[in-house]
Amino acid sequence: MLNRSELLRDPLLALAGVLYLLPLPPAWSTGAVLAWLVLQLLDGPAGDRWRHWPLAALLLALVRPWVRGEMPHPVSAEDLLLLALSFVASTGLTVARWQRLLPWLLPPLAVALFAGPRPWTPNPLAGVNQGAYLLGLLTVAAAAWTSALPGPLRQRWPGAVLMLVGLWGMWRTGSRACLVASLLAGLAVLLAERARRGQPLLRPLLLAAIAGAAALGLKNLLGHPGIGIDWTSDSGRVQGYGCWAGLPFSGDNRLLWGVGFHRPGAFCQQPIHGSPLSHAHNLFLQLWGNTGLLGLLAMGLLALLFWRLWRGGGASDLTRRLGQGALVYTLLQGCFDVALLHWPLLQVATATLVAALTATAGSAPAVDPGSSAPSPRT
Repeated sequence: MLNRSELLRDPLLALAGVLYLLPLPPAWSTGAVLAWLVLQLLDGPAGDRWRHWPLAALLLALVRPWVRGEMPHPVSAEDLLLLALSFVASTGLTVARWQRLLPWLLPPLAVALFAGPRPWTPNPLAGVNQGAYLLGLLTVAAAAWTSALPGPLRQRWPGAVLMLVGLWGMWRTGSRACLVASLLAGLAVLLAERARRGQPLLRPLLLAAIAGAAALGLKNLLGHPGIGIDWTSDSGRVQGYGCWAGLPFSGDNRLLWGVGFHRPGAFCQQPIHGSPLSHAHNLFLQLWGNTGLLGLLAMGLLALLFWRLWRGGGASDLTRRLGQGALVYTLLQGCFDVALLHWPLLQVATATLVAALTATAGSAPAVDPGSSAPSPRT
């Protein structure tokens, strides 16, 4: 059933993604995606507006630092706040709502059709790894959409084409973390589906190992610059890992709450390719260094929540595969970079897609895993 308010606001997602991947100021995409998020909160189910509208008010009151980039870059407390706001805004959406929303996330992949020679940077103002991160996230979404559509494969070609375009775009950027994370996320969802159905897992694991070995062997045989080891970059990252891992042990109560977010450039400035390492290149070490033991507790709470949602099975094939794929992609990519914490669009898109794990069938009430208190949804 068409919803007029959705038709007015959801195109903002497609617009935000396209603006982000074109060589335009990232603030333009930030404005579009934050407008969508505010409208999403204001138009939420009546029973949820008691919590959605205060969050919308908070978002409006703090919109200046997000749009103008006034918080510490690339890692700030505002990044985590926006992730939480986006997740809450999309929790408990019905499967029908996701079926209408998801296609608006995919048009930005078409930008990759115009990829230039490697290394290709979709938007130099946003950054090569940051552009690749969005391409990878949308590729995972396209794969979930394609696999969950009914009918034979020949009727699902639009999603399959978008998925291949996304992979092509990531390959052109040369982002190893995003390309590998997207492929492994797809494999993880496939294994989860087979385990759910009681099917053996050995065959897909063997096929994936053979395909990976063949790809690396072909790369080395042809001498093609692609996925592989970059000793200058990788050794610098390893040095950065050691520095960020040791920050909470450097005194001043940092073990409890880390070094904070508001002193960029004060710690761990190892040079890579002639410029200082501005962040940990690892999402988990970054949060550990910035927030200490309390940050680990926060990550543990989220890990428990996502584990319970993963085990819950999901309301449909689409939302289960979408949420699981986005979650695995984010965690894997976070092991090698913190692209997620660079631009608001990436945070909104990531948290929104992961929230698909909380989708409801529509007719039944939404129940938090482990809770017996239902809350009606529309």
